[in-house]
Amino acid sequence: MATEVKPILCHSSHERCGLLATVVDGRLTKLEGDPTSPNNAGRVCERLKYIR
Repeated sequence: MATEVKPILCHSSHERCGLLATVVDGRLTKLEGDPTSPNNAGRVCERLKYIR
């Protein structure tokens, strides 16, 4: 079982929040805020809460 955590950007708003996408065997299994992102410091907006 190959697991990767990839940094990505959300383009749902003008802020371009940083996210961490956990991918297991090629499938997205988790999205969370990236604590190292200067735009959102790990927080997630309401849009992401609905797609988790």
